[in-house]
Amino acid sequence: MRSDLLKRLAVALPIAAYYAFSCMYDGAWRIPYLLALFAFGFVVLSDFYRLASHSETERPFKPAGFVFACVLILIFWNERLKTLPSVNGLSPVIQKISQSISVQSNLIQALVVCSIFLLAVLQFRRGTAQGAIYSIGATTLGIIYTTIPICHTALMLNLKDGVFYMWLVSWCTFMGDTAAYLAGGLWGRHKAGIFVSPNKTIEGYV
Repeated sequence: MRSDLLKRLAVALPIAAYYAFSCMYDGAWRIPYLLALFAFGFVVLSDFYRLASHSETERPFKPAGFVFACVLILIFWNERLKTLPSVNGLSPVIQKISQSISVQSNLIQALVVCSIFLLAVLQFRRGTAQGAIYSIGATTLGIIYTTIPICHTALMLNLKDGVFYMWLVSWCTFMGDTAAYLAGGLWGRHKAGIFVSPNKTIEGYV
């Protein structure tokens, strides 16, 4: 357990350092934050789609899902971009486009409708209706379950004392996950029997 814990820390600490830097750095159009969104979004969505792939007919449309996720990330990153004073130095056309794109508008709903329509077209191109509902549903659920929560960090950071709330949520998540890992490793005897995480124990969850 000790060696596994050290490996986890060796991977987690550099990621946590960059994560903290990207949340607090206000220069360079907040590109580090955008890169963090892309990196985390790609990792978690890839893992979700890997677990959701059951067969050739029941599997998510990965390329389409990644494209939609990237569009969502750019929309939410634009919310962070609006709070920068340097944005005012851009041309009026770019400022107008940036201000017109908002998560408060109907843009997200329109994107969801367009994505479902495109997924239906992609399902038609597969040449079979078998697994259509599952494939379209898994693709859409992956974005809702993974990408959108990550993107909402942009709205949290825009709040007054947003960095504090970001650290609070991150710290609670980290401590909960770490406590479950340590408790499961020290006292875990009964497997929870979950396919996604076969090593999880009931003691760790408690």
